[in-house]
Amino acid sequence: MFTDFEVRFRLHSEGEQGKANSGFFYHMPESMPENTQSGGAEINIANGSDLQNQTGSIWDVKNVKNSLRGQDSTFELVIRVTADEILVTADGREIMRHDPSKGPSPAYFPKGGAIALQANSTPAAYIFEEISIRQLQD
Repeated sequence: MFTDFEVRFRLHSEGEQGKANSGFFYHMPESMPENTQSGGAEINIANGSDLQNQTGSIWDVKNVKNSLRGQDSTFELVIRVTADEILVTADGREIMRHDPSKGPSPAYFPKGGAIALQANSTPAAYIFEEISIRQLQD
């Protein structure tokens, strides 16, 4: 169970260009029915040029509309979740910053929760080469 944390991915997309779609779920219940999202939030990881929720978006909370270039090459994605801020960077460059107290839906759940990865595409996929996570202390 994670509340305030930072997760780092080294990943790249493979397959049909612009069709990879995945996600990182956080603050989720420990168990839930397959293919559902209830009680948590998702940081989208997607490289389709026609998407409103590009890599770094908080699904249904805050959209990143500019496609992150070079997702077919290995890159580092860092997601930092705290009560005061949700921050996503790619190769050290900020792509999304959000105050979780603002927005139409919660982006932070004080009780925390489980984490999960989503695989949401078939003509392309993200290959997660490395994943590390650390709890953040107050």
